[in-house]
Amino acid sequence: MNPAIDYYEKIIDKIIIRAVDFYGAESYRNFRHKDSLHSFTTAFGLPAQRLACFCSESISAEFQLSTFKNNPNRKSRFLLKLIATWLDWKKLQHRVKILVNDNIIFDQKLFLENVCIGWPAVYIPIPLEYIRKGKNHLQIIN
Repeated sequence: MNPAIDYYEKIIDKIIIRAVDFYGAESYRNFRHKDSLHSFTTAFGLPAQRLACFCSESISAEFQLSTFKNNPNRKSRFLLKLIATWLDWKKLQHRVKILVNDNIIFDQKLFLENVCIGWPAVYIPIPLEYIRKGKNHLQIIN
């Protein structure tokens, strides 16, 4: 095993917000697309099935941060890793707005490619000044 992986696992804190942690969804169910953008590729099979949160307007979730660094010698860095897919995946881009504590971190068309194993991930930086110690609020508007 690569020793760098073990090192980064020790210094990186992860907060996982699962589909069922979001409120305001139309429904929650196990989901996968029946085909993919690369439907001619069968080596990896169909997209993986996941518990999904379906949103046509807005969903929200709360998350907690216990500590973070904000001094000249050491600053924390925050990224939102969004794992998602579009129901209408053949339209590759959809307009999305994402807010953290009422601050916009993303407001544009979002490209999510439905590849053969499905469920693409995108990373969106969260400015340090938008995060606070304690309770934080994440909102996704579709």
